[in-house]
Amino acid sequence: MTQQVSNNLGQILLTYNQIEWTNVVKTALTSLLPDAGQNPNNPLKKLRTQYKKKIETYIQVVEQRADKLGARDRKKVESMIIMEEHNRDVIDKLFANKSIHVEHFEWKSQLRFEKEAETGNENMMRIICSQLNFERDYGYEYQGNNGRLVITGLTDKAYMTLTNALALFKGGAPQGPAGTGKTESTKDLAK
Repeated sequence: MTQQVSNNLGQILLTYNQIEWTNVVKTALTSLLPDAGQNPNNPLKKLRTQYKKKIETYIQVVEQRADKLGARDRKKVESMIIMEEHNRDVIDKLFANKSIHVEHFEWKSQLRFEKEAETGNENMMRIICSQLNFERDYGYEYQGNNGRLVITGLTDKAYMTLTNALALFKGGAPQGPAGTGKTESTKDLAK
């Protein structure tokens, strides 16, 4: 785990984790039966447990290997914890909604990262970011080892509004009191 963190850029780790999360949740939703509900074999229930363990593992890495982790690697793991906690919260929300499927609003409204083969060249992969009507190729612009913001329900709504504005070739101007995170949330969406 620490080797993986040390050998990769933070942006690559976070992007890979988001692609992996999108794939496993999409697979779970596809295999979900209409009457799954509280069934112990519900794939979302299993996924919830897996993500809780994954977060605990990351936290243990930070706590137990704090002396071995440099500041850069610690920041990477902290960012991964923040994103995985948000992913776990989304899985919890999807699990609470018993009639869920891949075309359901609760899933479509999440910022998803998927990879697919380039048209005309199957050896090249491209990453697609999508949310509701928004779909763009990932830009691959390296932005440094920046930390991530904690994603709240309000942040999710801001992301949804801004990505849909982009899908409609419009802009967005978040409003609110000073110091509430409008600029930081917009910058975090770009990561």
